[in-house]
Formats: sequence, structure tokens, C-alpha cells
Amino acid sequence: MSFSPKEIAKTLPPEKRILAELILVEKTLKLGLGKILLNPKLKPARQEIIVTTLSAYVSKNVINLINFLAQENRLKIFKKIVEEYRRVLDQKKKGILAEIITAEKLSEEDLAHYEKKLEEQIQMPILLQAKADPTILGGAILKIASRTIDNSFRTKLKALK
Repeated sequence: MSFSPKEIAKTLPPEKRILAELILVEKTLKLGLGKILLNPKLKPARQEIIVTTLSAYVSKNVINLINFLAQENRLKIFKKIVEEYRRVLDQKKKGILAEIITAEKLSEEDLAHYEKKLEEQIQMPILLQAKADPTILGGAILKIASRTIDNSFRTKLKALK
């Protein structure tokens, strides 16, 4: 009994399935499909037909991504997209990515302290990255997922004006 790559991928969790499909496409592009799709003489309708042949192996979302990148002549960034997706999955395993911006660089001890406090507050693992930005004057800006908490002196001074 044999299974197609698409059938095997269905047994994986959704994030890993997408990663497996992206890797499969990346390898296919390296084998020459990328050069064909980037050929300026190839009409968009033909590009789409060629990409659609991959639908036996990858999901519609991945096909749509490839079609979009091909139409915009941006297939060259596909490898970076795969790398970024891998990075996001790795971070998801480790915890929620957060960023703290302060006027001066935080010490490792301070960073660990803030990371621990945040983990206690949201009761989830946090991966806290620190940045220094002297233009905020003091205080801090905290970014977690799609939320931003701006407690910088710069913002407080603007509010006083």
C-alpha cells in the first residue's frame, strides 16, 4: 500500500503540514520550476496552469501563495518565506514572542526579571526580546502579539502638550 505525499501530510498537525508543503515546493522550485515560472515570456495563465499541477501534492493555500508570488514576480523570496515560517513555528513552541523597548539597553538580569513577571501575568511562556531606543527618553514600550503598551516618557510628554 502506498500513500501520496498529500495523504501523508494530512496526518500531520496543520502547522507542520503547511511547513512540509512549503519545503516540498521549495525543493521543486530549486529543481527548475522556479526558473520556468520566472521566465518573462511565460504568460500568467500558463503560470497558473503549471502551479495548479502541484495541487496533487499541496494545499490550496500554498498554491494560492505560489500563484501570487509568481504573478508578482516575487518567487525569489519563497525561501525566505519558508525560513520565516520555520522561525515562527520554533518560537511558538518556545512561547509567545514579546518585545520590550527601553531608552537604554537592559541587562540580562533585568530582561529575565521582566520575562518572569510577564509569564506570571499571562500564565504562558514568554520569549522576551529587548531593544534600546533613546528617543523614547525613558519608561518602556511593551509589544506582545498584536498589543502594544506604551509607557514611554516620550508618549507621556506628547499627551501633556
